[in-house]
Amino acid sequence: SVYDMALYAIVLKIAGRGFDAERVLNTFRNFDDTDIYQKGANYNPQGGILNLIRASRRDDQQSWWYSWDWTVLVGPMVWVGIAAVIVNPGRYRTMAVYAGDWILRLQDTDGGFRMGPEGQWHSEGPQYYYNLKSTENNESAIALLDLLFNLTGDRKYREAADRASVW
Repeated sequence: SVYDMALYAIVLKIAGRGFDAERVLNTFRNFDDTDIYQKGANYNPQGGILNLIRASRRDDQQSWWYSWDWTVLVGPMVWVGIAAVIVNPGRYRTMAVYAGDWILRLQDTDGGFRMGPEGQWHSEGPQYYYNLKSTENNESAIALLDLLFNLTGDRKYREAADRASVW
């Protein structure tokens, strides 16, 4: 999963294997790769990382759309951003800011972050992830936003983190 890959990159960096950590993060560098970033569906907002990405490309599978996971969630996006800052903030600054700006679009008026964009398929309807909030995801989002504020100095990250901490 994307979350696991992000944590793996962080562990590799801590273990002194920065080169390998960067190889993991390079998976997420192309924001136009629709095998990794969701684009073109009815999701709002667009552009989040697909929750599960496959090592094999979808063009080598018959009926790949039946086995592909189309879910986009805040948690994995947050952890890619955190990993980007920890592994190499100079090289992956754009990735970290992309993740931070994307999750800001899912912050509710009460300060909490929604689980994911609206429009995703779920047996309970396309608003399921949009109406759901997770304490764990919000805590992780606060961590990313604090890192981004320290990295960029942009107060929007500090203010969003403060709103989420009240939620």
